[in-house]
Amino acid sequence: MCLFNPQYSSTSTYVIYAHLLRQIAGLSEADHHFLVHWFKKLSPRRFRQLVERFLHFISTRLLPAPPDELPPLTRCSWWIPAATKVLALFNAANSISTPPIMSFTDFYNITLDHIDIMEQYRTWQSHGNSNKFSFCQFPFILSTVVKKAIIQRDSEQQMISMARQSLVNKVSRRQRVDMNLLFLNIKVRRAQLLSDSLDEVRPPNTLLKHCPL
Repeated sequence: MCLFNPQYSSTSTYVIYAHLLRQIAGLSEADHHFLVHWFKKLSPRRFRQLVERFLHFISTRLLPAPPDELPPLTRCSWWIPAATKVLALFNAANSISTPPIMSFTDFYNITLDHIDIMEQYRTWQSHGNSNKFSFCQFPFILSTVVKKAIIQRDSEQQMISMARQSLVNKVSRRQRVDMNLLFLNIKVRRAQLLSDSLDEVRPPNTLLKHCPL
């Protein structure tokens, strides 16, 4: 299969390689299903080589490249989506293998830790199930650091949305809105700042009774 050609490890062949990946990514669902089960039969060494090549291809395209090495990003914005979709087929093959051919962490692309992942998150939230590409559609490629940042942002967005909806509901029912519910209010006694802090970190006496000597 053309994917195994070692020349595709060189950036000088990336233009041809990208078109090959786009052809595979654009196959029908039935063809993808067949490929997943065929990839599953590859040797662990060859399977890993291909996964690492896809990840390197994505990283190389994400980072600024000298003009003489790669075309401008505006002319090849489809490269990363195509490679990620093909990588997803390998992730699927790995998931149905017993035991897995590779650790799931080997599919992480650490380069994504250094891009504006929140822009990817906003694209994902805004366009939903449309054809607009976002790495958030492929969580297997995101490291734990990136996933944590997305989950935190998603939780914040949900809390804001719930507070806004609660406010709208109260206004629509002409109920009095308690604005204190929208903020975290902290009372600080400056004169007793040290003693109050020590009181909060000091364990209760009831707990001390159960501590072993």
